[in-house]
Amino acid sequence: MPFIQNLKIVGNRGALLWGYHEAAVLGSWAILKGSKPGAPQWVLSARLAWAEPFQLRQRPLLFTAPRHGGGMWAWGVEAVELGPDHVTARLGPPEH
Repeated sequence: MPFIQNLKIVGNRGALLWGYHEAAVLGSWAILKGSKPGAPQWVLSARLAWAEPFQLRQRPLLFTAPRHGGGMWAWGVEAVELGPDHVTARLGPPEH
């Protein structure tokens, strides 16, 4: 059975949460799933609408975004890089 090697998921709003706090509010975003030897890797790239740098340094962080048709996307965040108008994050596997 073939496995998906590369996948791209996109959206127009999302957030990085620390507990119930919004550590960052995101505009358009994309998640790319690539395959690295040994394990798949999920990478989030997003436009940054607003961020609280202190909260982004806290753990655990969770990326959330509304799903088309209802519900929410959710991934645990493993690492974050903050730019002046964008954010990049390495994500764990999707949560259910």
